[in-house]
Amino acid sequence: MQKLEEHFDAPLFSRTKNRMTLNDTGICAVQGARRIIEAASSFDESVHEKIRSLTRLVLASSAPAPLWQLMPEVSMDAPGMTLSSEILDDEDQLESGLRDGTYRMILISHPIGDTDILCKRYVREQLFVSFPAGHQLAGHKQLWAKDLAGLTMLLYSNLGIWKKIHESMTETHFILQTDRQAFSDLVTASVLPNFVTNISQNHQNPQLNRVTVPLMDKEAKKTFYLCVRKSDRQLFQHIKPRI
Repeated sequence: MQKLEEHFDAPLFSRTKNRMTLNDTGICAVQGARRIIEAASSFDESVHEKIRSLTRLVLASSAPAPLWQLMPEVSMDAPGMTLSSEILDDEDQLESGLRDGTYRMILISHPIGDTDILCKRYVREQLFVSFPAGHQLAGHKQLWAKDLAGLTMLLYSNLGIWKKIHESMTETHFILQTDRQAFSDLVTASVLPNFVTNISQNHQNPQLNRVTVPLMDKEAKKTFYLCVRKSDRQLFQHIKPRI
C-alpha cells in the first residue's frame, strides 16, 4: 500500500487508529486499475484469437458427405493448419457461426444473401436406397419415400438436414447407428436396406451384391453451397466445384 502511495505521491487511504479505507484518490486509482486489467485481458484474448485463426480452421456443414469430400481439399490448400469439423442440422446456426468467426467455412443448402459473405455452388447430393440384389424393390428404376413404408432399414444417425426426410417416413422402421465405422461394417454384413448418396458411397466400405435405386422425392436432392467471409477469400478461391 505504501509503495502505491509513494508511486502516486499522494495518500490513497484515510487512516484511523483501527481502520483504513480508500479515500477519493484511492477509489479513482482502483477504478483505473480495473479498467487496465480488463483492457489487458481483452488484449490478451484478441491476440490469442488471432493466433488461433492463423493455425486452426473449423469447417461446418449441414450434411456429412459433402464435408467428407471438402476436408481433404482444404487440407491440401492449408498446410500446417489444424482442421476440425462439425455437422449441424440448423442452417441458421451455421450462418451465425460463419458471421461471428466460429466457423471459417460452411456448407449449406442455399446461398447466403450478404455482401460480406462469398458463396458458390459446391456439390449436388442425391439420396439413394441400397438394397440386397434379391430384394423385392431392387428391380425398380426409381422409388418414392412412401414406397419404403413397412420396411426395416439401417440408418446412420448423424445426417444433418437429411434427417428431415427420414423423420417424415413414419411408417418405416429405422435401426440407428451413431458410429460411422460401425454403421459401415453393419451394412456390409446385413441384408437390410440403407440410404446412400452419390457422395457417401465413395467414403464407405464397398457394398457388394447390392443395388442402388434413386429416391425421387423433392427432399431427396440437394445442392450444397460453400460459403466464407470475404476476409477468408483466399481459402475459397482454390476450391473447385464438384458440380
